[in-house]
Amino acid sequence: MKFGGADTKVLEGEDRNYVKFNKLLAKAHAEGRVDGKFRCPTCGMRFRTDVEALNCCAFCEKSA
Repeated sequence: MKFGGADTKVLEGEDRNYVKFNKLLAKAHAEGRVDGKFRCPTCGMRFRTDVEALNCCAFCEKSA
């Protein structure tokens, strides 16, 4: 299974089919955590909307 965007690293050379890994990767891709357009400014995790990206680490910043 390959997903890729402009700056997304793609795993290549898969010799075996790891079912759990492929399911988790497909779930993350469907949720926008792999190829999401917006990134969290703190941790870099990707999201589909800018609001989700800005709220990602907002709790950590408030508690610090």
